[in-house]
Amino acid sequence: MIRASASQSSTTDLAPMTHAATTGSASDQPGITFGAISAAMAFGTVVFLAMATAPIMLGALVSAGRLTDQTLGVVAMLETLGIALGATVGPEFLRAGGLRTKVAIACLVLAGLNAVCVSASGAEQLGALRCACGLAEGLILAGANLILTYSRNPEGMNGYFLGITTAPQVVATYVLPGYAIPRFGPNIGFELMAAVSLCGAVAALAASTRHVPPRSARQGQALRWGPLAWAAMAAIVIQNAGVGAGYSYVVQIAKQLGVSDQVVGVSMAGLQATAFLGAILVGVWAWRYSQMVILTAGCALQAVVTLGLAHWNVPTAYLIGCCLFGMCWNALLPYSLKLLLELDPSRRLGLMNGPTSLAGLSVGPLVASGFVRKADVAPAFSVAAAFFVCSGVAYLAINLASRRSRAEGRDIGLEAHVLTPEAPTP
Repeated sequence: MIRASASQSSTTDLAPMTHAATTGSASDQPGITFGAISAAMAFGTVVFLAMATAPIMLGALVSAGRLTDQTLGVVAMLETLGIALGATVGPEFLRAGGLRTKVAIACLVLAGLNAVCVSASGAEQLGALRCACGLAEGLILAGANLILTYSRNPEGMNGYFLGITTAPQVVATYVLPGYAIPRFGPNIGFELMAAVSLCGAVAALAASTRHVPPRSARQGQALRWGPLAWAAMAAIVIQNAGVGAGYSYVVQIAKQLGVSDQVVGVSMAGLQATAFLGAILVGVWAWRYSQMVILTAGCALQAVVTLGLAHWNVPTAYLIGCCLFGMCWNALLPYSLKLLLELDPSRRLGLMNGPTSLAGLSVGPLVASGFVRKADVAPAFSVAAAFFVCSGVAYLAINLASRRSRAEGRDIGLEAHVLTPEAPTP
């Protein structure tokens, strides 16, 4: 059972490597302040709130005749794909300098785009706007990830991040479907996101990045990921594809099964509340445990719960299913990060945990939408369950291969090769 924190791994496993070669291990960087953590979590909340409320807002547009069940999955995919792309290219762009200003501008742009969504209709308009929103959200998420990944305990900090930022999600997912949308109409969600984005811009200006290694520190060494690293990222994509496929239709399946709006509101809030609980437990305590056991068992549980959600028309069963779905979703994310950190203690691979997770969340709704019929969204949950089974098997195989490679003293996730030192960024 692996109990060492990432900071301990970086100082023991990478002892022969220089500071430049490790991209600035957290142990070599100035300590992260409470203010920096708070600011990163504050503007990072914007992204998670957008993801949490997306199926509710898009479901309301379906009810209003501005989208169809078939195009809902495509629009959801486009936004999440935008987030994944923004989170992938964001770290290098932000490390070039001016992280606070760039994130603040992204928040302002996001606020404007949400305001435009109020008058948009149809898959073409909404798809383009939500994709643009996703790009801005991905850049915002990249800023938060940079600040928190280079802390001394990134797995635990990731758990706290996912947990603490869940509180506004609980409120929004409870109020929107049960009260706000029936009373104020489908646009209230976009108006909420515009207001929250403006608050995120203020929080971004208060962030501190002095502990994050600048891009000029990446000299003399580059990394080439090995087969296990690529396999791990593929498993993360597949697992989160299951999450995206199920979550995008969790409101629609409730309507199909005859579950009331009030129960849906309580269930969605319960999903976020248990997601908070799972993430906090990982941040405080459970991050010490083996990712092999947690990831494999968690994927199996997700598969069972997802299949149940397609058939549980009893309000209590639907509520319990949503709660278990949320707990597994957030609780497993720090363990996939832990797997990546084991394969690459320099943490460069760890920065890909967010983008690969988001890529999966975008792929899932798109694949599921191909199986959804006009009056039946249940096939989306069968697709999600299949994704979870495949990812669980993949996680088990990757972790076993990693343990065998470590026992034999072989390289497991990356290879290093020397490059000509790059000039410091002005």
